[in-house]
Amino acid sequence: MPSLLTALVRPTAPGAIRLAQLARLFSEEEEQLSKQKALRPRGSAAVFRESWPQSLRRQALATAYALQPQRLRDLPPMAALLLREALAPSPPLPDPNAALERPDGLCGVARDLSVVTLIEAYASGLYPWCHAGPVKWWAPRTRCVGDPRQIRFGEATRRQARRGTFKFTFDRDFDRVIVACAAPRSGQVPLTWITPKIMRAYAALHRAGFAHSYEVWDGRGKLVAGGYGVASGRVFVGESMFTRRSGAGAFGLAVLHRHLAHWGFDLHDAKLPSPHLRSLGFTQMPREQYASHLSRPLAASRPGHWQSVSALSRLP
Repeated sequence: MPSLLTALVRPTAPGAIRLAQLARLFSEEEEQLSKQKALRPRGSAAVFRESWPQSLRRQALATAYALQPQRLRDLPPMAALLLREALAPSPPLPDPNAALERPDGLCGVARDLSVVTLIEAYASGLYPWCHAGPVKWWAPRTRCVGDPRQIRFGEATRRQARRGTFKFTFDRDFDRVIVACAAPRSGQVPLTWITPKIMRAYAALHRAGFAHSYEVWDGRGKLVAGGYGVASGRVFVGESMFTRRSGAGAFGLAVLHRHLAHWGFDLHDAKLPSPHLRSLGFTQMPREQYASHLSRPLAASRPGHWQSVSALSRLP
């Protein structure tokens, strides 16, 4: 295994194995798993499960990801923090302002992912995240956020809204949405942080009325896009999104932002920046400024499932 990982993190070495190649080592097991999954009954107990080939693949890909040259210098401070917590466990929730600079935002180990703890974590600016190993708390120095009232969307999205190409809903099928968000993406390495443990934690948070999904359906009633996140204060913390049809994801985001603006949310927190988000108007916000939006109460952040407002699906 060490020689395999060495090849993974040295892409220029002769005969190096890339992350995508490693993923294909498990393709046969994945195909069998897909056939078995089709026969499984619906429900959280059935879908929030990881087979041993899936788990092995994720662990191997996560190790290779962590050992890439640009991330190697993050390992010593991370190891030191984990060792400190192993010897002297920290409080259930660490102080976001005491987060490490490298890796940016690492605060501690998330041993408890109960509903109560997650609510408190998001209210203080923390979120859980990890590809493999113990789940960890993070609070990076900046967050990629957008004002729902100012998010831009194009004419193509408006046309689809006028034609009724898609239908938008909230909280209709949270389980399917989070499973779809965790599924491999075409052309990308199938490494996800949305593990069965994370799925179960957020499904419980959804049942408690704090985590919400949004769904986009086509004319035949097929789920073609969606995402999920957590409402905390005046911030909607987006966790993940997926799309299976061109234009569906953009439509879903546009209608989501219309609702967030209508309900008085200040921010849609996407956590990490990307060129696409910047094109929509998302910007970086310092941790301290971000925290001020979490402390302001909002009715839509109270427990309960959301209902879409049909008039907001007709984009101006």
